[in-house]
Amino acid sequence: MNGIGFYKNDNTVLLFAPNFVDAPTFELNIELKDTYDYPVNGWHVFDSEKLARDFFNLPLENIEDE
Repeated sequence: MNGIGFYKNDNTVLLFAPNFVDAPTFELNIELKDTYDYPVNGWHVFDSEKLARDFFNLPLENIEDE
């Protein structure tokens, strides 16, 4: 299971970015996690994968790392 990082529910697949998200219109950096207003384009920060799965109501079998 993954730890702290950025998580996004992508059609019931949990995406995970441990350090940063680099998109065409925004960037997220784990060092600045407390400065963002979530969600950012669907991304949230969680301390664990379990917390993210609970938040998104996703089962354990839909795991995909980004």
